[in-house]
Amino acid sequence: MFNITCPCGKTIPVRAGQAGGTLPCGCGQTVPIPTLGELRRSAAEAGRATSPRLIQHDWRAWWRGVLILVAGCACQLVAFLLPSVITPTTGVIMAVAVLLLAGYVLSFIGTLGIGLGKGLSLGVCLLLVFVIPFGGLVVLFFPGKGADATP
Repeated sequence: MFNITCPCGKTIPVRAGQAGGTLPCGCGQTVPIPTLGELRRSAAEAGRATSPRLIQHDWRAWWRGVLILVAGCACQLVAFLLPSVITPTTGVIMAVAVLLLAGYVLSFIGTLGIGLGKGLSLGVCLLLVFVIPFGGLVVLFFPGKGADATP
């Protein structure tokens, strides 16, 4: 985390990923953010450590992934139960096909959201989706990277 100063004198915290962009200040001015090299140089001159922080959980992405995964599983469950409740006609069969497809897509997106929210690589997430049965449920129990224990 770096700090930049607005012309009004207010100090604004900036992440490394925001380098080179702009940021609005509370006073209404748009403050340009220096490049990452310039931010590191100014932090080194000020005597602050510039070591990168540990990757922490992105809990919002994790919860979004859980909700999307649950929605996908619910779509699949409805698709499997629908033919036993309603007489199978062409319309019901099409609805089942659409629900199954939507369920699989939502489960795929949810599993990726959970894994990436935990700081896992995209390769590990894809492995969980395509190779491991019920990978969306398995990723819930995978340990994430980082030391953030707050939900």
